[in-house]
Amino acid sequence: MIPTKKKSLKIISLVFTFFITFCSYGQSMIVKGKVVDEKGIPLIGVTIIEQGVNNGAATDFDGNYALDVKSSEASLVVSYIGFETQVIAVSGKSTINVITVSYTHLTLPTSDLV
Repeated sequence: MIPTKKKSLKIISLVFTFFITFCSYGQSMIVKGKVVDEKGIPLIGVTIIEQGVNNGAATDFDGNYALDVKSSEASLVVSYIGFETQVIAVSGKSTINVITVSYTHLTLPTSDLV
């Protein structure tokens, strides 16, 4: 028995729908958050880069950022002068707030200065 044109169209539509769903899996997502120091003060100009990809953002006046990452399994590299660089896994989270740690524990005593 030859399938009717209407039945063939339904099958093609169903296959197309599954194909589109499969292709959209693992697509990009927007990650946003706020970067503050140990005292909770927002940091301006902190660099947030998606690891291994040429994709990044910087925090605004209030320490907020938004970044369109390529994968929900990406890692973010958070860096700022005078603060410890952090690598944070996205792990499917759409909001990632960061508390940075300063390098004050690495300060040399003044007697070591030449």
